[in-house]
This record gives sequence, C-alpha cells and structure tokens, in this order.
Amino acid sequence: MKLSTINLGAYIVLFVFNYLSVKVPFFGRSAGDVSDIYPNLLTPPDFFFRIWMLIYILLGVFSIGSYIQEKKNHGKQAKEVEAIGYLFLVTSILSIGWLVTWQLLYIPIAFFIVFVMWLVLMRLYYKLSLVKNAKWIYTAPMSIYFGWICITTLASMNVFLFHINFSFFGMDDETWTSFLIGYGICGTLWMLYLHKDIIYTLTIAWAFCGMFTKSCSLVPDSLNKVAMTSVIGMAIFAIIIIAISVKRFRQPQLRT
Repeated sequence: MKLSTINLGAYIVLFVFNYLSVKVPFFGRSAGDVSDIYPNLLTPPDFFFRIWMLIYILLGVFSIGSYIQEKKNHGKQAKEVEAIGYLFLVTSILSIGWLVTWQLLYIPIAFFIVFVMWLVLMRLYYKLSLVKNAKWIYTAPMSIYFGWICITTLASMNVFLFHINFSFFGMDDETWTSFLIGYGICGTLWMLYLHKDIIYTLTIAWAFCGMFTKSCSLVPDSLNKVAMTSVIGMAIFAIIIIAISVKRFRQPQLRT
C-alpha cells in the first residue's frame, strides 16, 4: 500500500476519533474538561484551542493533496511523502492514544505519549526540512502541527507536575509559568535560527497570546509576570518575522 494512501487513512481515522471525543465525549469528559481539573496559567483559554480546526484542515490538505498528486503522477509518490515515511501514521496513533489516556485521567501515561509524539514530530519536521523546494501543502501543515504539539507537550508536562503535587522548586504558579514561557521563547528562537519558519513561530505566538489573555483575567496586576513574559516573547517574534519577511521579499529583487 502506498504511503499517501496510508496517510489519508490515518488522517480520516484521526479526524473522526477527535470529532467523536468532543461530541460524545469519551468517558464522560472532553479533553478540555480534563484541563479544567488542573487549572494553571500555562493552558490557554478554550477559544485558542480552536486552532485545532485549522490544523485539521491543513492536515486534510496534506493527506488528500498527496493522495491526489500520487494518482496524477501514475503512482509516483512525492519526495515530501517519501521523506515523511510512516512518521505521520505513528503520530496519528500516538495522538489517539493521548486522547484516550488523557480523557481517562491517566495523566502520567498521557504525558509520556505526547512526549513521544513530540519526538516523532520533531523527526518528521527535520526530515521534511531536508527536502529541497518542498511544497507548502506538506510544510505548512507540519509546521503548525509541530508548533502546537510543542505547546501541548509543555502544557501536559505542567499538568503532570500538578498531578504529582510537584513543588515547582518553591515557585508560585505565576513565576513557574513565566519560566516555562521563557523556555518556549528560547526554543522558538532556536527554531527560527535553524529553519526561519514563520508559520511555526506564529503558532507559538498564538499560544503566548492565549496565556497573556488568561493571565490578565486571573492576575489583574500591572506587574503580571506571565503577561509580561508573553508580550516580550511575541514582540521578539514579531521583530524577527518582519526581518525575515523583508529579507525574503528583497532577495528576488536583488537577483534581477
């Protein structure tokens, strides 16, 4: 069976499973209900999780587009699909496993699964980055998917630490969350340095915007550490994104 066919099947199963997990929901609680059991400043408000709608649309573009392209090329698979291999299938299985364990309140297992999923997506993202002139229908979906799973992994780790009553090294929730956001800023800057990936960075900025919004509603203080750290991160990202965009815009003009 061709990889594009496998990816399309994996996407359909993943989409249906996620839809049912919200509409049914499984085990009497949705993924958002579980997050509400462990309230913390790192988890964005519910509105910001609507990014999953965009993620699933783009993953649909990826899976359906690669399938159609294979049919048009008489069975020849795109170089991007060959680079990804079975990694998208693995992430889909892990995503379903995370949903089940998360909604069953098996928090330690759920965190382990999403951590492995993050590692697999990192590998997928790296292999795709090695493909020269890769088309956007492959790169854009994986950039936003990987970016949001980075946030999900960090948030799941935070929930896991709450679950085991971790002391957070004596820090309060506000200071600890600011520390994690700072870690996220450093990681994103490293990704920008390596790949100049604007879509990935905008995904992280969207999460930071959610953290800013939540912290302002829960901690109405002019010296709110979470809000300040989030704004600093978004400002840095904005400056770098503008610089990258200007450079890319000027390069074709310089060649002519």
